[in-house]
Amino acid sequence: MEVDKAPTAAAPRASSSGAMAVDAAGGVQKPLFDALMPSEMGGGRPQYRKVQVPPHRFAPLKKAWLEIYTPVYEHMKVDIRMNLKAKRVELKTRQDTPDVSNLQKCADFVHAFMLGFDIADAVALLRLDDLYVDSFEIKDVKTLRGEHKSRAIGRLSGKGGKTKYAIENSTRTRIVIADTKIHILGSFVNIKVARDSLCSLILGSPAGKVYSKLRAVSARLAESTIFFLSDPFSRSFCKADLRGGFQVKSQTSCKSLPWQTLEHLNGRASPPMRALHCLRLRRLLYLPLNARPFSSSSSSSSATHEIPTVYSFLQPSIFAPRPKPQPPSPPPAPDPAPRALPVADAVALEEGLFAAVAEDRSDDAWLAFKSLAAASLSPSPPAAAALVTHLVAGNHRLGLKRAFAAAVFLLEKSPHASPLPEAALEALFSSLLASGSTGPALALARALLGCGRRLPAFSAWGRPLIELTRADTSSFAAFLKVFDEACRLMAEEKSLSVVALMRPDLAASNAVLQGCCCLLGSVKDAERVLEIMSAVGVSPDAESFGYLAFLYAWRAVPSRVDELDKLLEALGFSKKGFFKKLVSGYLKCCSFESVSSIILRAVEERRSGDVSAFDDECYTEVAQCFVDNGRIRELAQLIIQAQEIELTNQLLVVDESVGFGIVNACVGLGLLNKAHNILDEMTAQGASVGLGIYSPILKAYCKEQKTAEAAQLVAEISAAGLQLDAGSYDALIDASMTAHDFQSAFALFKDMREARLPDLRTSYLTIMTGLTENNRPELMASFLDAVVDDPRIEIATHDWNSIIHAFCKVGRLEDARRTYRRMVFLLFVPNNQTYLSLINGYLSAEKYFYVLILWTEVRRKGADFNHELIDSFLYALVKGGFFDMAMQVIEKAQELKIFVDKWRHKQAFMETHKKLKVAKLRKRNFRKWKL
Repeated sequence: MEVDKAPTAAAPRASSSGAMAVDAAGGVQKPLFDALMPSEMGGGRPQYRKVQVPPHRFAPLKKAWLEIYTPVYEHMKVDIRMNLKAKRVELKTRQDTPDVSNLQKCADFVHAFMLGFDIADAVALLRLDDLYVDSFEIKDVKTLRGEHKSRAIGRLSGKGGKTKYAIENSTRTRIVIADTKIHILGSFVNIKVARDSLCSLILGSPAGKVYSKLRAVSARLAESTIFFLSDPFSRSFCKADLRGGFQVKSQTSCKSLPWQTLEHLNGRASPPMRALHCLRLRRLLYLPLNARPFSSSSSSSSATHEIPTVYSFLQPSIFAPRPKPQPPSPPPAPDPAPRALPVADAVALEEGLFAAVAEDRSDDAWLAFKSLAAASLSPSPPAAAALVTHLVAGNHRLGLKRAFAAAVFLLEKSPHASPLPEAALEALFSSLLASGSTGPALALARALLGCGRRLPAFSAWGRPLIELTRADTSSFAAFLKVFDEACRLMAEEKSLSVVALMRPDLAASNAVLQGCCCLLGSVKDAERVLEIMSAVGVSPDAESFGYLAFLYAWRAVPSRVDELDKLLEALGFSKKGFFKKLVSGYLKCCSFESVSSIILRAVEERRSGDVSAFDDECYTEVAQCFVDNGRIRELAQLIIQAQEIELTNQLLVVDESVGFGIVNACVGLGLLNKAHNILDEMTAQGASVGLGIYSPILKAYCKEQKTAEAAQLVAEISAAGLQLDAGSYDALIDASMTAHDFQSAFALFKDMREARLPDLRTSYLTIMTGLTENNRPELMASFLDAVVDDPRIEIATHDWNSIIHAFCKVGRLEDARRTYRRMVFLLFVPNNQTYLSLINGYLSAEKYFYVLILWTEVRRKGADFNHELIDSFLYALVKGGFFDMAMQVIEKAQELKIFVDKWRHKQAFMETHKKLKVAKLRKRNFRKWKL
């Protein structure tokens, strides 16, 4: 090997082929080797870095992927991809990566973005070497909790971010405050200044004091950052740092500066002049971090061009932007024929696919399918069905994308007559519906139609498509083309049995017709769908004609409405849905006269006993539209005319009247004042107001506890000679009980009884429940005595038990015993709950003799004893010292085979009779009591 001994230091550097140069300065021969490329280090293996993506940064990463990708891939020559499964960004060196440090710079750049820094700020990490990211938490400075920590975070940010931006601009740094974590981007010296300021704010220093310190430190840094050598031969910067973290080591940057500027900066001018020339110098030099305005918004422009997606079978990935239209390229050269795969290998791959699906190894199953597809082979229909069903089972986005790609490939390339069974196809469409993937579902349907095979059942693919597209106009228009093409293929089919399997049913056809009428509003498309239904043998029903009526009313085609009316009469269909849809259509075009005429016509054609043609939804729509357009008078006139027709036809059901429906809809919409305005308008026009108008308003007043307005409305109802219905009485009684006005509730219930209303049960339960909750047993007893003879009220034993229990609870045992005797006198049979309430009351008052009397009475009557009743009697008699009767209870328990807890009663005996002497027991001739 020959060595070049030229005495110059600018000898040509060695190439990567192995040649070398020699530095002969000073007579010492030193070989000079070029730096190794990253591809030459580590045995030629690429190096990797992985940056984890937090959950809250996934959406910003997706939005800013192009701005991250461009500098990393194009400028730093480093491969980058997003690993969706592991949720991390992965970086890898390439053959042409110029420097191995580029990989770490890119990792630092991506990590800074994950911490929350803007792209424009974080990209400085790629261009400069002496920028760092420092992170710390508030608890590292001082332990704060609760509101103290919140106030500290507020001091760090300031109003509108003013404090944070001031620190950033004065220290030439960037700061991110993420809850209690703080991240700072900048040079080492600047990070220290910014961190000291932030720590002062955390410790409680006011912002003004921190600003003063910042001004002093900034002025000191401005004067001491740039140093120039006095020797004219070497006028260069020596690691200059002008609050931006940059270094200049050559003379090329300072040659363009005037020498006077260098002299002033070197200390030969006054401080004001030095500051002025510092500002001029900052305009000439490159600074990585620009001053930030007091705003949180940052604008960034990104070029939208195609990005190569790494390690992805499906192109493009979710992070790749949509490609920009490119000029037409020359036709590519024909691809070479795929390598033929031996039959044994194909069978082995299919068996591996089955095994991977059975063992839930999605990646292995997908690799097996890709291997078959690369050899222009397709798996058998059972294997394809197993693969697609397995991929969509987990409802994962990646699995769904793979299943979609596999289905399209099989439909286009498979030679089988049925490449994908109907069950697997239905599962795929159902998964697309669950994920809301309208575009892929439409694309799959087009591939299904274009494959030239027999269509599967419409329920397998048509139903999910209808559900996906019925809310969006453009999507439904695209589906309509698919539906038209599918029905054309059905019409061309000659086998009637096959057509019966392929065609949509009536519900699906009506759903398509509803989209054309209510969503698109296209008369042409609706009539086309009607023709398709006739062509495939689906007969329309009343619902189909209802959708057409809505469309014709909306588009103001009265002739078609008349034709539909005559057709419905000829076919014998009910017109309830027809009238309802007509009202909705006229409301959509704000034809209020037509709405009124249709409602009045429906009331005229209604017969006694028929259900109203309009439901609450329809009345709500009518009330909302009329009120929004200020048509209160027209609404009142409609109700007046409808009342006259209802009286003529003897349609006297209040809850089914038009007036009740409209006023109740206003109340349900929260328009109680508008409902009362309708009532006032009807009164002003001198019309008779029916109970259907008063009833919803009265119930609303009672519900809102507006007792004064409710009382006034009741007076108006009485003055009009109307009788309140049971629902109105129930609402009034409920309002009175809520307000603890029990006497008013009793008076209203008395009026109900005198009005001979058949349904009194609801009001009776309301009063009894209210009195029970308020612990008023005396009122309960008097109320029950007053209504006990009324046959319309079913009074049972549990009503008396409630009163007895309430008396015992408040310690009024005489009243409880009197109620018990009254109950027995009226031939109501007491039950175990009655006796338990009395025993507990006597036990709490230590009146054990009454328990003895009650036991004698119960034993004589032969009540149905249970464990709880036996235990209560025994416990009370033991505590009272009535051991003979206690033994009778034990004998009764043994007779009924009821278990008795001896230790519990022994403890009660010891607590009560521990001072009782045995001689006294013998003197009283007590029997020996054995437990």
